[in-house]
Amino acid sequence: MEGIDLLESRGCSRVALLGRSRGAEAALLVAVNDTRPRAVFALSPSSVAWAGPGLDGRPSWTVRGTGVPFVPYDLTWWEQPREGLIEYRELYERSLRVDPQGTARAHIQVERMQAQLILVAGAADALWPSDAFARSIAQRLRDHGRTCTLLIHPEAGHRVLLPGDTTPRSQLHAHGGTDDADAELGHAAWNAIAECMRGTR
Repeated sequence: MEGIDLLESRGCSRVALLGRSRGAEAALLVAVNDTRPRAVFALSPSSVAWAGPGLDGRPSWTVRGTGVPFVPYDLTWWEQPREGLIEYRELYERSLRVDPQGTARAHIQVERMQAQLILVAGAADALWPSDAFARSIAQRLRDHGRTCTLLIHPEAGHRVLLPGDTTPRSQLHAHGGTDDADAELGHAAWNAIAECMRGTR
């Protein structure tokens, strides 16, 4: 939110947030707690807040010094032997089921957002279930009489390759999808983002 303060201090009258993966999670949380962003573009998003990158059960995010409720990781998932590129999607799916009440508390309250929202996800995402997350966010908005733009490509993975983006595949974990599908989804996302920005005054 200090970043928005800085932009406004330099004369920016329209602020939009774009994030991918954990960055999308952060963008959604910012827009839930700050009414100034006009639009949020969430690529491969999460519908809940997650624990920090370590395994010590700490929150990833704080708001005004208070930790955001989060879903901890299912540590038993790590006990299974694996070879090759790791597909983390199952870890996130299992973690959501460990404590249903805790998961419910960790849901990002997107209905509080004032911003327009574009959700972009690949159904072949191997890193986490961003397609299910995106659908969950869209449904939560519908339940509160709100709408958003939902773009899901059946063959795209975790990467959403916007025009000119050359993000390589990780050598440690699987992204899922294909290069062509990731680029197709990115092209569709870019068109939607551009159209949204033209209409955001």
